[in-house]
Amino acid sequence: MEWTIPHNRTDSRGNRRYLTISSSPTEDELMFTVKMPAERPSAFKQKLDELEPGDEILASYLAGNFTLPKDTSKKLAFMAGGVGITPFRSIVKYLLDSGEKRDTALLYSSASMGEIAFDGLFKRAESTGLKVGFLTDKRVDRPTIATFVPDYKERTFYISGPYGFVQAVEAALTKMGLPAAQIKTDYFPGYGD
Repeated sequence: MEWTIPHNRTDSRGNRRYLTISSSPTEDELMFTVKMPAERPSAFKQKLDELEPGDEILASYLAGNFTLPKDTSKKLAFMAGGVGITPFRSIVKYLLDSGEKRDTALLYSSASMGEIAFDGLFKRAESTGLKVGFLTDKRVDRPTIATFVPDYKERTFYISGPYGFVQAVEAALTKMGLPAAQIKTDYFPGYGD
């Protein structure tokens, strides 16, 4: 969704951002996740960090195609780069809360183990059929994908993260012979590779 925070201290990046909902439909509160830099966060993120209960934020332009197929026997693969983990947190939390079993693989690439988010949730969700892999020392490329999900041709891939990450993983999957119909993408503008 597009989120707008009304405030007077905007910077060159403005007061609007696209943020993915990371809460599950099974949860009572709405949650989204952002990466907060230690130094020089944007005016938007500073204001976001200062919000108090009762403050208003405008949400609009609901979009996205990261929905689970109705057929629970379809095999899935989630490829996350950095903050791109947020839509997968929502889906995995739903699977865990509902007890729905699916053959799902999650490969999560981050700059360091300290930046891995929601790892406890993902480990608990292994009971739903989730296979989890964390990467901190290499890119998600063809050999990595083929090793982690050897049955990749049987899966629908969901790729989320910074634009460069999404583009690279999508290109790798295409070179591996996957048709566009088996690849869904969602990138996060404003984040580096």
